[in-house]
Amino acid sequence: MAMAVALAACGSKPGSGTSSEAVDESDSLAIRQVIMARLPLTITDGTAARGVRDRGLFDLLSVSDSQTMLFWPAHSPLRGPVDLAAAFADLSQGEAGEMYWQPLLLKSGGGLGLVAGVLAVQGGLSLEGRLELGRYLAVWHLDPEGNRLRAFLPAQVGVARISDSLHFTRVVDSASVPLPTGIAAADSSFRDRLFSSGPSVAFGEWYAEDGFSFATGGTIGVGPDAIERQLAGAGNSATWAMRPIAGGSSTDDALAWVAGRLTITQTGAPPLDWNYLMFWERKSGGEYRIVAVLTNPGVRPMPEGHAASSSRGPK
Repeated sequence: MAMAVALAACGSKPGSGTSSEAVDESDSLAIRQVIMARLPLTITDGTAARGVRDRGLFDLLSVSDSQTMLFWPAHSPLRGPVDLAAAFADLSQGEAGEMYWQPLLLKSGGGLGLVAGVLAVQGGLSLEGRLELGRYLAVWHLDPEGNRLRAFLPAQVGVARISDSLHFTRVVDSASVPLPTGIAAADSSFRDRLFSSGPSVAFGEWYAEDGFSFATGGTIGVGPDAIERQLAGAGNSATWAMRPIAGGSSTDDALAWVAGRLTITQTGAPPLDWNYLMFWERKSGGEYRIVAVLTNPGVRPMPEGHAASSSRGPK
């Protein structure tokens, strides 16, 4: 949309002549360059979406390795193809299900691809078998020898629950996630601000002007003001504490992702754990800002008589 507006603003004017035409050609070239730069990530994420839609979640194993993480709602984080295969087998029992997603935000560079978009599930993968719409974040390691999924988090969508009887490798909190100094400092400062001042203030200060935010109910916001409004009042009687367990960055340190656990402690109530995935980008002034974030519920007690759980999170 911003590019379309820019092109319209540079349209021909009386007496402008070749100067305007040169500007139009320059803008068109810039747009083509952006599209071509994002093409590998667009193809990678789109191919994975079609594979899962046509052949099921097991198709993700073809782009997974020992570092791949899945943040499935109402469950602790899963890592590696063995745990992913066990989870997919459990989710595939009973009625056939379908999942599909479509990107809205793509950031790539230095071997890293970050994607945010909309997601749909139905059949055996959805809550009570009906069509459910939500959001997702995906992290891709881009390599000429084969792209690999680094992290995937579906959110704000009702999904079937992974059985509590299965045993997985425990992914523990990490005191040190491997991030460049600048990104690590920004992430640490943001988490400190989140804990001390609450989500509306912290995200309002650290969100990028072009950052996407996803409010429960379908609203997509852009920029710090949007997410500040979405989270207004959310931390008035609660503390939010984020603990990273994984992350990574592009080779040029321009992009990064951090994932982990969010604990929300409400006054007079037991704390609730959430999974989170967050994207960082270095802006033109050298500062790092958040460009997307999503949460879904962490481990929750299984309601009696229910085999599925809603994953509608605080964002």
